[in-house]
Amino acid sequence: MWASAVLMAYDFAGISSIVDIRGTVRDYAELLNQQEHAPLLQETLDEEKETDRRLTELSKKINAQATEKGEAREEEAEEIETRLKRATRRKPKRAA
Repeated sequence: MWASAVLMAYDFAGISSIVDIRGTVRDYAELLNQQEHAPLLQETLDEEKETDRRLTELSKKINAQATEKGEAREEEAEEIETRLKRATRRKPKRAA
C-alpha cells in the first residue's frame, strides 16, 4: 500500500517521468524487503515503458503525416499565389 501512496503523490505533484519514479519505488520496495510489492511494481514499470514506446511510435507517425499534409498545403498555397501574380500582371491597363 505504501508504494501506491507514494506513486499517487508523485502523480498529483506532476512529476514528469513517472517511469523513473516507479523504478525508484520498486528499488525501495526491494531494499525494504517488501517482496510482494517489488514484482508488481516491476510489472507496472514494464507496462509503462511499453506504453511509452507505443505512444512515441504513434506520435512519430502522426507528426510525419501532419508534416506531409502541411508541406502539400504550402506547395498548393505557393502555386495559387504564383497564379494570382501572373493573372494580375496580365490585366490590361484601363484608359483614364
